[in-house]
Amino acid sequence: MHTTRRIACAAALALVIAGCAQPPAKPAAPAEKWQTVPPTPEELAEIAKIEAIGREIYRQDQLAWHASDALLAQHPKVQPAKDGWVITNEADGARVTFVEDDRTIRIVGDVLMPPEGAPRVTLDPKRTLDDTELRMFRARQTALHAAQNVCGGPMNTTIVPSDDGSWDVYVLAATAQPNVVPLGGHSRVRVSADGMTAMAVEPYSKSCMMMDISSPKVIELVASHIVSELPAPTHVFLSLTYPKPIDLATRTHFWRIADGTITTIK
Repeated sequence: MHTTRRIACAAALALVIAGCAQPPAKPAAPAEKWQTVPPTPEELAEIAKIEAIGREIYRQDQLAWHASDALLAQHPKVQPAKDGWVITNEADGARVTFVEDDRTIRIVGDVLMPPEGAPRVTLDPKRTLDDTELRMFRARQTALHAAQNVCGGPMNTTIVPSDDGSWDVYVLAATAQPNVVPLGGHSRVRVSADGMTAMAVEPYSKSCMMMDISSPKVIELVASHIVSELPAPTHVFLSLTYPKPIDLATRTHFWRIADGTITTIK
């Protein structure tokens, strides 16, 4: 069954001043205050791309979740997400294809998700994965092996085609705990067009960051972000999935991500 995601984490920014006071010692100079700078035009253009990718991750995540529920509702004994899934866009909606990889690759079920109306489920369809679906499924498996699972739990994926024909596979840390969500532990893996080779791995955090949001006192998530100056697409995805704004402090910026939109905080 598709794993519910939730974020979590809090990181505080601290300035630690250590010294050795030995006479005669001069008074320590006052610490320089951390100052943010406004984003450049180039950064703003990149943010628009990050928001678009984050929304696509969210779209695919929701499709996989609801398609899994629809398949299980009709066939409770099936394990739709046992070995993964791929999502393709069809003329009458998005199709979520659940796959089993046991000596041979076979389709467990197809779920057509129309723009309106109920999902249409086909259990054990009499077809095989087409070339695009097969390359996507291989890319998914390749990315899961290449990404570091810093959270140690289940991982979900979404797949976005790149302009050069390769695949960007977003490997997402997941948890079944409804009030705990992984803010960290996600990454992007660039996979070759045939789905067989991991060409680059970009982790979006150094560690797995978890936060319990069950308390009504939790009104926002605050963290430092040290791997880049800009938020990641997964931050946008998480802001669409959960009702808490995410505030990220980088070396030069302070960002807020809420409802799929990235803004700066002065």
